[in-house]
Amino acid sequence: MKCHKCTTFACYKGNGCKKISEKEFKELYKDDLKLLKISSEIERDFYLKVPRIKEAIIFCKKMGFKKIGFAFCIGLKEETKKIIELFEKENFECFSVCCKVGEYDKSNLNLKKLKENNFEAICNPALQAKILNDLKVDIAFLIGLCMGHDVIFNKHFKGYTSTLIVKDRLLAHSPILAIYNPYMYNKVLLKK
Repeated sequence: MKCHKCTTFACYKGNGCKKISEKEFKELYKDDLKLLKISSEIERDFYLKVPRIKEAIIFCKKMGFKKIGFAFCIGLKEETKKIIELFEKENFECFSVCCKVGEYDKSNLNLKKLKENNFEAICNPALQAKILNDLKVDIAFLIGLCMGHDVIFNKHFKGYTSTLIVKDRLLAHSPILAIYNPYMYNKVLLKK
């Protein structure tokens, strides 16, 4: 499928190219129907009314989640504190794991460091996932994990995950700005 090339998006109005039967739909969502319904309610009730962080809080309440995990980048520690304060005000039990957990030195993998001859911990997303798995959190939110580290975390975490902040150091963690800004699009993204 190449939906991005569609000119009509008729699926939005019920005349699309890939119909799904009720039986297929129910099979596809047999374990996630509550999740799908709540997500649709949030879209309907809060569209253009609240930011994603507030949507996440509402989502967790509606799902009945109690234990919330946060896998965060050390570079976003202050933002993580503020986000967790918002969740704790809503009586969630919050757990967080910093990306440098485990204190494994980059030199053990022969990786270049920002400053040579100093200890520099490598990011450890598999251990972040393991710790949150062991804590049996209901959902894990990613806050600014590096490209690739987020992939590793998602591979190892055994539950629901969502991303609150996508890391983009150049664009204040708003990667879509590279598409909207003609300079960034033409001079940076299209540059080889």
